[in-house]
Amino acid sequence: MADDSLIAEIRKASPKQIFYSTSSAVPDAIIETRYHAATDNDIPYLFYAVQCGDFAAFDAALTEDTSVANPVVVAEGDGDRLYRVEPTPELLVVPELTKRGGAMLSAYCQDGAWHGRYQFPNREVLVAMREFCTDNGVTFDVQQLYCADGPSDWGGAGITDRQREALVAAYDAGYFDDPRSATLEDVAGVLDISSTAVGRRLRRGTAGLVEAVFGTSR
Repeated sequence: MADDSLIAEIRKASPKQIFYSTSSAVPDAIIETRYHAATDNDIPYLFYAVQCGDFAAFDAALTEDTSVANPVVVAEGDGDRLYRVEPTPELLVVPELTKRGGAMLSAYCQDGAWHGRYQFPNREVLVAMREFCTDNGVTFDVQQLYCADGPSDWGGAGITDRQREALVAAYDAGYFDDPRSATLEDVAGVLDISSTAVGRRLRRGTAGLVEAVFGTSR
């Protein structure tokens, strides 16, 4: 029998968490989780996509951030970068969630707080994780809660919040109409990012939807 799985939109904040000082020092930076497989506290490194208007300030803050070590830029695009870091925070919440049968679906850090979508196998685990965070000095604000009706919900329909935002904006603007009534530049104007970044999000988001809906992967 399937568990009564829940999906929760949660805001977490604590100086103990990874990237707290960097994101507080550069509040406009958006640090989005990539390739996250944190099942214990001994993982060697993690990857994060960063959008920022001033990477010089971001890198300077990152150098002073004791929650990460040896940051490396492994890819760079128009207005965003992919960083590899070795995590050294006082507290990692995701490993504790994984041990309890849950999962992080997507998450990003901005201005000292983590915003994410998390899957919980049942309400008891959600309550236990709230208590775990509270006991460790982490605020745990549930902003939205709903039941997971199917497997696609577990993966957030296979897309991140930023990809979802780009897909919805493109749809509303008429980018997917036939004939097309909006360009990438039009969608970029709505989101206030570059057309290159929009195109990347749409491609990745579309691929994620195909994988989630049709059960295929590459």
